[in-house]
Amino acid sequence: MDATKKSRHKKKRKLSTRLVIELLEPGVLSVLVVPDRKDPLDERTMTME
Repeated sequence: MDATKKSRHKKKRKLSTRLVIELLEPGVLSVLVVPDRKDPLDERTMTME
């Protein structure tokens, strides 16, 4: 069960990050997402800050 859940999370990492941004504040996400991966979504978060 745990292994499957972990694998699923890794596969949908991008989707999870996107959902987190919607739930958490953009200021906090910009710090966690920007260094993790450079995407148009990250730029959007930085602009919102």
